[in-house]
Amino acid sequence: MEKFKHKLKSPVISLLTDFGTRDYFVGTMKGVILSIYPEAKIVDITHEVSPFNIMEAAFILKNSYNYFPEGTVHLVVVDPGVGSERGIVIVKSRKYTFVAPDNGVLTYIYFTEEEFSIYRLNEKKILSEQPASRTFHGRDIMAPIAARLAKGETPEEFGDPIDRFKVFNFYPSSFQKGTINGAIIYIDKFGNLISNISEDFFDRMCTRTGRKKIKIKCGDHEVSDTVPSYSKGKKNAISAIWASHGNLEIFVREGNASKKLKIKTGDKVTISFIRN
Repeated sequence: MEKFKHKLKSPVISLLTDFGTRDYFVGTMKGVILSIYPEAKIVDITHEVSPFNIMEAAFILKNSYNYFPEGTVHLVVVDPGVGSERGIVIVKSRKYTFVAPDNGVLTYIYFTEEEFSIYRLNEKKILSEQPASRTFHGRDIMAPIAARLAKGETPEEFGDPIDRFKVFNFYPSSFQKGTINGAIIYIDKFGNLISNISEDFFDRMCTRTGRKKIKIKCGDHEVSDTVPSYSKGKKNAISAIWASHGNLEIFVREGNASKKLKIKTGDKVTISFIRN
């Protein structure tokens, strides 16, 4: 029996991929969805995830999925392992359903959703007029499943219950000897450097140390404090902010911090607490 029945039915299906928009991939997935469920409302979160970048896709999903109406089916296709033995999972929480390759792209869902049921795709349960391509499971497997789930079918019709899905430990922040150690996990279109250091973790370490004076270091550059808004940063200067996603962000007002500092994803960022 299905554990979570969404109170509101929604025809919304979100798409998050690394396909870009130059090729036909996204369009054909939408065509498949609409052929099965013509009433579906398809929303593009983005198709500009860096190719094969699972961590980036996971971060984007984390910061977008819960702004959708209850009952939304979130379809994520960032799938460097397509055609391999990696599984495909359906994860159903109290409000949403996720369809994705079991490759860690749902990592943040594991930590942000309190309860969920997990199903691993059983290909024997999928009826299709033709076998799936070895290279385009987004079109041949995941898009049809997302459409049918949005239409009202249940995860049990496609998969078997399992206990967990793949979860990555994406550059976890830590605290040692008065310093929070983190890393840049995402760089947005503006070149802003988004770290894995959350404001909540920072506040807890402030309480633990009894200190509020800090030094933020990213690359060879240091910042002595955060600003409350982008407009408060000095023009063309490196600044830091607790941004809307809840994490520490390094930015250049009306500039590009990534280019200015020559920083890439995975590079270190620290916050050191200084004696008052």
